[in-house]
Amino acid sequence: MYNKQLSDALKNPNFVIDLHNEAVNHLIDIILDPESMLYTNFAPELKKFLKNNGTMPCSYEYFNESWKRDEYRAKLETTMNSFVLPPWK
Repeated sequence: MYNKQLSDALKNPNFVIDLHNEAVNHLIDIILDPESMLYTNFAPELKKFLKNNGTMPCSYEYFNESWKRDEYRAKLETTMNSFVLPPWK
């Protein structure tokens, strides 16, 4: 046991659930931050220089415009909110 206080806190299921929910809500705030809409698009003339050897895009150069649509962001918010856990009873 490395940390007595953390060990005691982990015995309380609601502490762990609240910690998880706080992390989920923080991610929601980051993902849905209105300022993210201010990011400019990657220049189309530079796309020809991108290597397309991965199946999973890693950076903004690979994102299309769909992530800026209100419907997409609403669906993303609904999905993220589904990760919030109810209190332990």
